[in-house]
Amino acid sequence: MVVVLALFPSFHDSPIQASPDLLRWGLHILSVSGTAENREGMREPIRSRFRVFCFNVIDGDTIEIKTEGKRELLRLAGIDAPEKEGPYTRYEPFSGRSTRFLETLVKGKTVYMELASPSRDRFGRLLGFVFLDNGSFVNGHLIRFGYAKVFQKSRSPYKKKLVGLERNARKRCLGLWSLTCKTKK
Repeated sequence: MVVVLALFPSFHDSPIQASPDLLRWGLHILSVSGTAENREGMREPIRSRFRVFCFNVIDGDTIEIKTEGKRELLRLAGIDAPEKEGPYTRYEPFSGRSTRFLETLVKGKTVYMELASPSRDRFGRLLGFVFLDNGSFVNGHLIRFGYAKVFQKSRSPYKKKLVGLERNARKRCLGLWSLTCKTKK
């Protein structure tokens, strides 16, 4: 695997094109190549990840991160967690549990963010996938334990994996799926 990063003070000093988010942080990915073996023993292309600090959890699919001294909201891509009561949303069951579960995973920790495409949603939040130090996929954990479902409109590179995790959570009647689960008696 080869990853080459360069720091530039501004866009005008850069010899390459990069996304506006990377430019704002002063990071430019010059090249990324290679593959890595995932936990299932399959080879996957290596994607660029950035180390960030999670200092707050807003709800079950949105966190506040700090990188390069700047605070940003990051919406976990490819998933949809239950909504909590707000000015534009109604309360949905399991919203509090989903938020608390995400807090136990990431709050107060350094995590790794992989930007989605597009890198921002219509509200200006970053869109991305979050990984723990040990490589665990946070977005996937929320679905695996029934604290979120797959965001169907997503074109995520992880969608197939997330759909499989959701299918298993439904089958096992975990989390929000316990509300609609038909258990055999």
